[in-house]
Amino acid sequence: MPNKRSKTLVAIALSTGLLAASNAFAGACYVHVTWSDGDPRPNAKVQGSVSWGGMTKKVSTDDDGDATLRWSSDNDLVKVFVNGRNYGGCRNGYSKTVVTY
Repeated sequence: MPNKRSKTLVAIALSTGLLAASNAFAGACYVHVTWSDGDPRPNAKVQGSVSWGGMTKKVSTDDDGDATLRWSSDNDLVKVFVNGRNYGGCRNGYSKTVVTY
């Protein structure tokens, strides 16, 4: 039979878990950036504009031209910017390939 102390510990553990979950990212878009010849474009700066407001953190593509944009809501991105240029939106949980020149 649980005592008062074990109930308190369970309550603390549950509330701590809820706080951690509230800080988790809910949205993601996986962006692959290439040059016009199809080669990956490393170090491109990628950022998104979230529907209903807000911007994602600006991230750089890796050596394979890949970057992941993350944000705290489950809304979609209305704009994906690569090096400051708008390449259209991205649905939450989907990927997008951007060809740059």
